[in-house]
Amino acid sequence: MTTLTKIIIAPSRHIFRRRLFSSSAATDVTGEVVDVSKDIRYVHPGDVIDVPYEITVTDTMHDLWQSAFHSQDRIHTSRPFARSILGLQDRVLPFSLALFLTSSMTHADAAKVQVGFGRVSYLWPAFAGDTFTKRFVVTGIRHTSDRNRSILDFSCELINQRQRLCMT
Repeated sequence: MTTLTKIIIAPSRHIFRRRLFSSSAATDVTGEVVDVSKDIRYVHPGDVIDVPYEITVTDTMHDLWQSAFHSQDRIHTSRPFARSILGLQDRVLPFSLALFLTSSMTHADAAKVQVGFGRVSYLWPAFAGDTFTKRFVVTGIRHTSDRNRSILDFSCELINQRQRLCMT
């Protein structure tokens, strides 16, 4: 009997292994949870936490963002302007969209409060068609006086498919 295995990574970060048998008799699906969490008791400043998720921004996503958060800046709205006048490959994703991707691209945590942005830099132009990954770089850890909670400072980094750091 021949067994083929497919691995499906679902958005909930579960991996399902599906065994398909050559006979039409049996098909079973089992799952396992992929744990990519970090225990902050063992995290130190300078540690890098890679997020195992990527997203390709489409023209439609860019257009929907522009319709919700209007901009009159031609670098974001005009393909001919971006290409012929500025020599770019396409319209640049707006700062607000890049910031949204950098700060909130599929992560879940048990934080009680999340507050603030500081020192945000748009380092390299991001375009529709780019595929982005994200990582955290721990910049500081402070414990509360009762030592039951911690304050974790980190930098979020948005990286394109060419491994260029686009925003931090």
